Amino acid sequence: MADDTKAGTILVVDGTPANLGLLSSILTKEGYRVRPAPNGRMALRAAHNDPPDLILLDINMPEMDGFEVCRKLKDDVRLTSIPVLFISALTETADKVKAFNTGGLDYITKPFQAEEVLARVDTHLKIRRYQLELNRKSESLQKALDELKAAQDQLVQTEKMASLGVLTAGIAHEINNPINFIKTSAHALSRDMEDIRRLLDAFEVCGRDCPDAAVRDSITGLKADMDYDALTS
Repeated sequence: MADDTKAGTILVVDGTPANLGLLSSILTKEGYRVRPAPNGRMALRAAHNDPPDLILLDINMPEMDGFEVCRKLKDDVRLTSIPVLFISALTETADKVKAFNTGGLDYITKPFQAEEVLARVDTHLKIRRYQLELNRKSESLQKALDELKAAQDQLVQTEKMASLGVLTAGIAHEINNPINFIKTSAHALSRDMEDIRRLLDAFEVCGRDCPDAAVRDSITGLKADMDYDALTS
């Protein structure tokens, strides 16, 4: 909104200077900030430069009528939510329907009554404030929801990592037990193999020094059969 006061800012667009002055006077006395525009092009420029809270728009204007002005306003993403109230001497139903179809929210017939104009302006400004507040709260809730979802995702990831840690510890425990058993047994086996190696060395010496040729030949054949050098290495 262009102005943060309680009353709000109103852009009044009318091609007739007398009507423009009268509307501006009525609204100013009620505390509204009024910005008058005598034609559609100036109205569009004013709305783009500083978006108002509400627009009172005449239909019959030179160069660009109110219908076209309203369509251009609704095509602008920054201005599309601003309520547009048509004020016109056209009383045909088709004109009123066209006004609503182009994006107008209300239609006030000229000659207008000050009380009617003020009542409709006040109503639509309140609705706009409620809508803006609702949008603000909706955005706040969406932000909170996104943060909650992110926290839930983080919690799920943390729980997954914790579960993985427990699983990994269990697997490590199941693997470490047999590895420790093998390691302990390997040390004992190594000591036993050293004893066997010493015994084999003693037999080797005994075989070489044995005076019985038959015994020596038997030992030599046995060593060949068992691939003694590879076995001892």
